[in-house]
Formats: sequence, structure tokens, C-alpha cells
Amino acid sequence: RGVRRNCPWNGRVWPMANSHVAEALVRAAEHLDEGLLPAAAEFLRRFTRLLFWDQDPSRPNCFEHYHPFTGQPSTYRGIDDYQHSWLVDLIIRFVCGLRVDGPALAVRPLPMGLERFELENAPWRGHRVAVSWQSSRGLRLWVDGALRGQRGDLGPLGVAP
Repeated sequence: RGVRRNCPWNGRVWPMANSHVAEALVRAAEHLDEGLLPAAAEFLRRFTRLLFWDQDPSRPNCFEHYHPFTGQPSTYRGIDDYQHSWLVDLIIRFVCGLRVDGPALAVRPLPMGLERFELENAPWRGHRVAVSWQSSRGLRLWVDGALRGQRGDLGPLGVAP
């Protein structure tokens, strides 16, 4: 309403709320309608890009809220490390696809349209896990340095305990 407030809940884009929405979209896609997977991937891609100055990956930030149309961060408060979201967790679980399903380990990345990604040295039940994707080589999963699964596409991989 034309008045700058300390914490304006008036239509702003909040990283915490976006984290909830991303989680809900992926769960709905996986449990109710797989047709939602591309929408979940696009939402997470756009949310991630929002958290960089001018979408420059060398300039990360996380402000309290962003303008809903322009994506401009709320710089007036001077706080750019507002960590009430869980973006790193979303990237590990949904971009890299690393999930712990009960005693088993599963890899189910979203179709993000990435040429490549790599996650190394992730802890799992006293082991170290690595996941990599290269569009030319496929998806690979290592546990303690040993290749435990691979496939040519982004489909699921799993490892029993």
C-alpha cells in the first residue's frame, strides 16, 4: 500500500514459501501425477535462478523476499543471507536426486534440462555417496568410491543397505 514495512506479507516472493511449494510439487508429481514433474522442475529452476544477482551464478544471495514480477530482491534491509529456506536440500534431493528411502538409498533426479551435475562425498549410513549426470555419459551412483549403479537417462537408481 505504498508503505515500506519491515516484513511485508503482501504478495512478495518468499524463499521459505517457495521451498514449501517446490517440495509439495515434487511429492504430488511422484505420488499423484507424474505429469507434474516438468512443472516441478521448472519451478525449482526458476526459484534457484531467483537467488542470484541478475541470474549470475557467481553472485549468489538469499534475501528475505523478492518482487513477484521483477524478481528484484528486498535490498533495502541490507540482509542477503536470510536462510529461512532449504534450497541446498532441494538441490541435493531433487536436482541431484539423492534420497534416503527408509534403509535404502535412491536416486531420482528431476528433469531439469541440465547438461551435467555432480554431488560428491554425501554421507549415508557411515558411507560416502556420489552422484553424477552428464548427458553424454548418463547417470551414475557411487558408494564409497565403488560404482553401484548407472543408466543412460535420468530414471531411478537404487542401492539396498
